Amino acid sequence: MYSYAFSKGGNNLVNDLDFLADYLKMFTMTDVITYQRISKILEKNKQYLYDIYDFIAKIDFALCIAYSRASVDQYVLPEFTDDLKIEIDDIYHPLIDDPVKNSIVIDKNIIFTGSNASGKSTFIKAIALNCILAQSINTALCSKYKCRFSKVMTSMAVRDNILSGESYFVAELKSLKRLIDSLNGPVPVLAFIDEILKGTNTIERIAASASILKYSAGCNDRVFVATHDIELTGIADERYDNYHFSETVSDEGVTFDYKLKNGPAKTRNALKLLKTMNFDKKITEEADKLCKYFMENGKWTN
Repeated sequence: MYSYAFSKGGNNLVNDLDFLADYLKMFTMTDVITYQRISKILEKNKQYLYDIYDFIAKIDFALCIAYSRASVDQYVLPEFTDDLKIEIDDIYHPLIDDPVKNSIVIDKNIIFTGSNASGKSTFIKAIALNCILAQSINTALCSKYKCRFSKVMTSMAVRDNILSGESYFVAELKSLKRLIDSLNGPVPVLAFIDEILKGTNTIERIAASASILKYSAGCNDRVFVATHDIELTGIADERYDNYHFSETVSDEGVTFDYKLKNGPAKTRNALKLLKTMNFDKKITEEADKLCKYFMENGKWTN
């Protein structure tokens, strides 16, 4: 009966001994004493423990960077200067398979124009991302990166907020206000704006956008704007450099080379994409007709 009680339902000598050992630990306080001794040892040598943690963290961080560099097509150690001039060669976005690489020398603020899906938004995102990577893990995804240390500010991928009752345009204005307020501060800024003020009507969008661009041009920072509004390239021509991306139209559809080119864009492709996506012929013909009338008369017709 004694053996059965201690072995929890069977003649098991090991379980009996474990049960007795637990009672001995309770009476002798062995576990508590051991814990206190370990605590004292750790307290006495805590600086060594912190050094071990720090050393392991540095090794882990270095391994992460090494694996990241090994996983990309090309990278370079960035060169940081105090010069306002920025030089970037063969830059690309890491999330794109088989990316088209582009190079640019930046002396002034820039307006990037181009057709839908031509690559302008992806290009400014690639610059912004590489600025962050260069300044954080000393790695730039290009063959040359020369830039001063700067704070990266963006107004991209703006969304409305139904819960707060905030419309898309209001959210966009708040994003732009935050960006503009950061200019001319103690820390140099690289500001990136994708599709400036697209949440409002054409006339007011161009007027407000032009005013924002002119104001930003007087600051000591660099501003990069991607826009469909070709009109902005003429308004801000003296204060901004112009670059564009373009497409090739054929009977088979619209294709893009994703290569950066000097000057403002000269073409639009929204109506061409309607045809490429096989919209009904009545829609595409009517769109062509209305667009032609508007370009000739400056107003719509019924």
